[in-house]
Amino acid sequence: MSEEKKKKEVKSPVDDWTIAEIDELGDMTVKELVATMGIIPLNPVDVAKSTDEIVELGKQSGFLYGSALYSLYSAFTREDLPMATRVAKGARGFAALLAMVLQAFDTFNKFRALEERYVVEKQLDRLRDIESRLDRASKEAAKAAEQAVEKLVKEGKEKSEEEGE
Repeated sequence: MSEEKKKKEVKSPVDDWTIAEIDELGDMTVKELVATMGIIPLNPVDVAKSTDEIVELGKQSGFLYGSALYSLYSAFTREDLPMATRVAKGARGFAALLAMVLQAFDTFNKFRALEERYVVEKQLDRLRDIESRLDRASKEAAKAAEQAVEKLVKEGKEKSEEEGE
């Protein structure tokens, strides 16, 4: 029994965060990527090849964020420094944080606008398809109604001729 437990295969960890294999993305247009898979090709997080790459991106951002926070912390806590130095450290920390927040909002808005544009286009394509199907169906229904009226008129004429004789 213990030998069976030892013989169990060790499976490699599965990357549960995979959206799509990067090779699959190469042949698709931006519109196709956004519409079918929800991937923004300009977004390094969406097109990262592995979880490790995503983690590295986060670490780089975290380093910048931590540096800005420490500059602010230092400005508030280093009473031994001249006031001009403390103000400069604080201003640099605030400037870095503000720039990060502004860039984050700009990037978010650009990605959202791009995705919404393609989602709306996809919805419009669906509506146009429905409209063309309805148009075809209404033409077929009108033709069928016209044929039914012609048939009734023909039957009515035949009946009136029979009655007239």
